[in-house]
Amino acid sequence: MPPFQLIGLDRHHKEILVKHCKREKLIALMERVPSCTIYMESCGTSNYWGRIFQEMGHEPKLISPQNHIAMEQALISAAHQGENIE
Repeated sequence: MPPFQLIGLDRHHKEILVKHCKREKLIALMERVPSCTIYMESCGTSNYWGRIFQEMGHEPKLISPQNHIAMEQALISAAHQGENIE
């Protein structure tokens, strides 16, 4: 599985993007995405990616690491609730 799984929600919390992305294509993809809040699992490189995304005009937010099965649901739930999880 590629290292990044992306799930995009619109302002009505409807999934508009579900994509797996390799590291080398992530920057080009995120440059095409309008400014948004990005929830990321906290890991060794999340601060690096957060700075990259912030320079693009996005608002990165980190959440605690979880098992990967539950992580997707936690990210979607946090986005739905508009939680400020850092």
